[in-house]
Amino acid sequence: NNPPCCSGYVCEGVYCAVDV
Repeated sequence: NNPPCCSGYVCEGVYCAVDV
C-alpha cells in the first residue's frame, strides 16, 4: 500500500516526496 501523503508532500511511486 502507498503511504499517505501529508501536506507539503506529493505521491511518487510507493513513497512520498517533498513537493518542490
